[in-house]
Amino acid sequence: MIKAAKSSLKFTCLTISRLILFSALFPCSVFAGEVCQLKDLLSPIGPKEYFAPVGAENIHSPGPGSRISALLALPDANRGHIEDFNSYGPNKVYPERFTLSDGTILTPFIYVDITADSPLRKIVSSYAQKISEKAPTQGEQLNLLKTFASDDVFAPVPENDPLLRSSSSGLPTFPEVFSVGYLPSGHFPIPVSAKHQSIAFERLIKYGRGYCIHKVLLTSLIMKELKILHSVRFGSTGFNGHSWIELTDGRILDPTWNLLMYPQTSEMGYGWSKLGNTSVYQFNFYPFAVWNPLNQ
Repeated sequence: MIKAAKSSLKFTCLTISRLILFSALFPCSVFAGEVCQLKDLLSPIGPKEYFAPVGAENIHSPGPGSRISALLALPDANRGHIEDFNSYGPNKVYPERFTLSDGTILTPFIYVDITADSPLRKIVSSYAQKISEKAPTQGEQLNLLKTFASDDVFAPVPENDPLLRSSSSGLPTFPEVFSVGYLPSGHFPIPVSAKHQSIAFERLIKYGRGYCIHKVLLTSLIMKELKILHSVRFGSTGFNGHSWIELTDGRILDPTWNLLMYPQTSEMGYGWSKLGNTSVYQFNFYPFAVWNPLNQ
């Protein structure tokens, strides 16, 4: 995310270098000795395409004179549109194909394909079956899901990770996205002069390293399979982006911090709540690109 104007003191840590949502290109050689090769991780989001145009979107206005923006894949008029993930309620069905900015430091877009018999759908169904076999009741399932993504799927990301901690070369510059901060939240993203990779989510699962968004997204897909009503929420701690899951009874399931609890009142004030020892706020808008069915 990029802070697009003067910030109040509360948001001084939301710097350009820490909260930009995307990565640059990196050579295949960086994957020597890794589980996956780069060519196996990159996924086309259109016929024979490995790159998508990038747009910048205003997602939050935390205070007077302050804006936070995000980068995301930008489908053309014939291929898709932008929706707000934070507006999705517990009964909302996810699109079959979508691309999501991941909320971490300089990392690739996530391409999600949950069509019937897709590789990701099979993985999610397998995990859901594993959970249901171990935990027959919803309460027991939630307790397993609290730690499943962190303990069984995604290992912590090391500082020198070649994929999830890649360099910033080729990112849009601050002047290119500065004006976006003055648009209302939910405006169709403004194109910038960049194209970037998309990584199929099932391949990232195979890679086995992830941040909060990867853990939340996988947990949410499993919960959809288990018919557990919930909503995914995207926001920030004030230092970094963060995501979590909200249950219909008001509890928060956070598979990153391994929490299952009711949010507490935060000393940070209006719009903030406390999860464990950390205060978070939810963004006004969190864009993702919904891709129309493609002949791939």
